[in-house]
Amino acid sequence: FTDEPQFAHKTCLPHPQALQDLVLPWTPDLADTYFEHYGEDLLDTLPELVWELPAGRASQTRYRYHDHVAERFAVAFADQVGAWCADHGLMLTGHMMEEPTLHAQTSSLGDAMRSYRAFHLPGIDILRDAREYTTAKQAQSAARQYGRPGVSSELYGVTNWDFDFKGHKAQGDWQAALGVTVRVPHLAWASMAGEAKRDYPAPIGHQSPWHEHYPLVENHFARLNTALTRGEAVVHIGVIHPVESYWLCFGPLEQTRLEREEREQRFHDITNWLLFGLHDFDFIAESLLPALCPESSGAPMQVGQARYDLIIVPSLHTLRATTIERLERFADGGGRVLFLGELPSLEDARPSDRAARLAERCERLEWSRPALMRALSAHQEIRAEYVPRERLEEMCIAPLEHLDSLLCQLRQDGRSRIAFLCNTDLLDPRLGVRLAFRGAWTVTLLDTMSGETRRVPSCASGFETLVEWDFPAHGHALLRLDPRELEPAVNTNPLPVWRELSRLRGPVPVTLSEPNVLLLDTAEYRLDDGIWEPAQELLRVDADLRSQLGWPARMEALAQPWTQTPTAPEHRLTLRFALHTEIPLETVSIAMEHAELAKLRLDGAPVQCQSSGWWVDESLRTVRLPAIAAGVHLLEVELPYSPDINIEWCYLLGDFGVRVAGAHAWITAPVCQLHFGDWTTQGLPFYAGNVTYHTTLESPAASHDTRLALHVPHFRASHLTARLASSLEQPLAFAPHQANFGIVPPGRHALELTAYGNRVNAFGAIHLADERWRWFGPNAWRSRNERWADEYQLRPTGILVAPRVLTNSQFVSQDALL
Repeated sequence: FTDEPQFAHKTCLPHPQALQDLVLPWTPDLADTYFEHYGEDLLDTLPELVWELPAGRASQTRYRYHDHVAERFAVAFADQVGAWCADHGLMLTGHMMEEPTLHAQTSSLGDAMRSYRAFHLPGIDILRDAREYTTAKQAQSAARQYGRPGVSSELYGVTNWDFDFKGHKAQGDWQAALGVTVRVPHLAWASMAGEAKRDYPAPIGHQSPWHEHYPLVENHFARLNTALTRGEAVVHIGVIHPVESYWLCFGPLEQTRLEREEREQRFHDITNWLLFGLHDFDFIAESLLPALCPESSGAPMQVGQARYDLIIVPSLHTLRATTIERLERFADGGGRVLFLGELPSLEDARPSDRAARLAERCERLEWSRPALMRALSAHQEIRAEYVPRERLEEMCIAPLEHLDSLLCQLRQDGRSRIAFLCNTDLLDPRLGVRLAFRGAWTVTLLDTMSGETRRVPSCASGFETLVEWDFPAHGHALLRLDPRELEPAVNTNPLPVWRELSRLRGPVPVTLSEPNVLLLDTAEYRLDDGIWEPAQELLRVDADLRSQLGWPARMEALAQPWTQTPTAPEHRLTLRFALHTEIPLETVSIAMEHAELAKLRLDGAPVQCQSSGWWVDESLRTVRLPAIAAGVHLLEVELPYSPDINIEWCYLLGDFGVRVAGAHAWITAPVCQLHFGDWTTQGLPFYAGNVTYHTTLESPAASHDTRLALHVPHFRASHLTARLASSLEQPLAFAPHQANFGIVPPGRHALELTAYGNRVNAFGAIHLADERWRWFGPNAWRSRNERWADEYQLRPTGILVAPRVLTNSQFVSQDALL
């Protein structure tokens, strides 16, 4: 597994007269190998790498330099490591650096797909829940063309503690649709000690209170990838990758900005238009094409193990001669070439009309999504049309709406097919989607949540099979299509139509899975025998003292602990916390790091530092404190202080409530019940565990076969479950967030709802006052100026609205939906 190989990132001048230094990847023998390859001295025309030529002429030297550096890099790293792995019976996987944009690839790799030739399992890395469709599609294309078994993905990094199960599913689903079959979850921590707890949380291990329920997510993907690794992908379209045209405009930003932006936008346009038009496709890297496509290849075009009936040339400035040759033979053999937008006016970066002449006998379209979609209709295997549920009765007269949130993958498995579709919208459902599959099929649902299979109602229309499907937010469908005769087939099984019967009311009794928490993140402090300094947040205290003492800062780029020689502490740091409690505390503990080195004093009296266990992570040891009377108390924590000692937040644990106002917190009476709503305002502002709500559900006495369900429309928790009486616990983590209880006898029944929390309000960046911040690494906890707030910036948590009790006493025929 390799992580982010790259060369020194190329830079450009902001304008032609700028005098700043630039970076260009180089090696001692680069000019020599360039000469061997091109028969020219690179140094003779070196300024063309930096400045534009007159009259907008393209620089062949610039084009060749970017190509040569990309090739040298791929040979030196990926080819070499891939060959070693193959010789030793291993697979090379992992991911490159900066793959999603043309600019990023040009700057750090040259082009991403070139290195994938050596990967036995090409891979990607998706951070911050970004939607990098170009990144995934490039890796998927190479995997198909080289006959690799799939794509790996390092995913879920930098998503923060409160990234929930639906986020995990949604991010995994769109990647599965784009070929990811091996998941590398980021991350599992060995320890939360020191800066490690800010190493791009949240972990999937025991430090997260939901970890025992994570199989709900992983079993879904295990079943999904069992299906999506069978057979071969059904793909008709190849798209020439545009990165080489981007190389030509990699000059001073003032002169090239507009062209760069346009080429970048069109790269993303062609990707999104095709994917969300449900046209699967592969990118074709021009650098790889000669080795993958025989010169004699006609139609379909053979690119390694892939075959394409249609090749799109998407608004390029230059094409390689080897690419034009293969397109010419493809067209000669009856293959379909579609030039979209700008016609290439260069061949190997030299003026040429060869591509234009080819375009004259092929198809040419303006850069237009509607025009492209019309042109591709003959290659469409799956269509999806959105008919909102409230308009089903008008279907015969209402126009069908374009659906722009579905991704798909279609695979041929013997005579059958596997179709996977997912809704990429995290919040909004698509209810009443009409799916049309080319051909006559019997349709079977492969339920990835339960592992069960069941027939899906369908009917034939012309040469298509129609299926009516509801896609909840972040919902999906995994369907097996088995051949059948093309004749109408109707299923009259009724579908339940749920209506609201009642709503649960609070407050309700609750049970906490862990002690409640008072965060101790702000303290007065003194170094050695110095004066007491005013109260300040502890990471800021540590940063200020390290600066004064000339020690290295602890932030995102700190050295790992094992690289440093331990030093004997020369100082002692004392922290003084003010505890405000409205109730006496009989049983209370403090959780902290370096408890074995600490000296504690409560109101001046020493406290015996004997560990009673740990909380959340083994590095956070707990120490039992004496009973505390109601009032204000001072808790002092004295620690030896050296570059190796981490000054971290502490936590008071016990059976109490907490009230927060601004930057202040008070201990209050224990939390025994909650209203439906944000629990951070009801005594649990820093609570880091799970909460079970104990309530009741009443089934009406009018009928003995009443079917009931529970719908929770709005909650903030990693996961949510419901248990009615002694029945099995049902998950509600995924939309439509509904638990179906079946027939419920009349009367009142015990109902338990468990909200599985997260650690964001105990360990998160709760002083970060910037809702736009998305990079949750160590620096997020050390924001400055207007991005810093002394007041606690808490995330709402819990069941935020009253759950709805539903009944399905009405039914609608499936015939009406078709």
